[in-house]
Amino acid sequence: MIALCAAFALGLDVEAAPTPEKRADIEKLLKLTNAQAVALEFAATKIDYLLVYARKAKPFIKAEAFRSVRDELLEEMAERVWQSGSFADQVIATWDTRFTHDEIKALIVFYESDVGRKLVILRPEIEKEQRSAGRVWGQEMEAIIADRVRAKLGELEASQQH
Repeated sequence: MIALCAAFALGLDVEAAPTPEKRADIEKLLKLTNAQAVALEFAATKIDYLLVYARKAKPFIKAEAFRSVRDELLEEMAERVWQSGSFADQVIATWDTRFTHDEIKALIVFYESDVGRKLVILRPEIEKEQRSAGRVWGQEMEAIIADRVRAKLGELEASQQH
């Protein structure tokens, strides 16, 4: 209690947990937006990355064994992702601090609509295409930026020599 009062007196941020109702709605929103699948996709990428090196280090182990390890790890990650005190609490806190309960409810209405469900289905494909377009654009811009930097440096160098 003293620490809480001191925090208020010093103007420190004291984060309150969301109400049980808001937490439940955030969890519902996360399920509607397929947040667990996104987290598990990230976990799968990490697992696959580590297993590539494990296979190189242990080439005598059969590929089926590595697939089994991968499946087992993904199953464990699926169980852990929404356990209290883990990733779920951090994600819920993120949504809690950025959206009011009414905004969360409005998002739920949207994601329960036909267009919201369509967005959830298409989002991975859309994001993949955007990343690809971003890479191409970045490569195109890299040459333009390099040319402009060289030109500006040339101008600066010329102006300082006079």
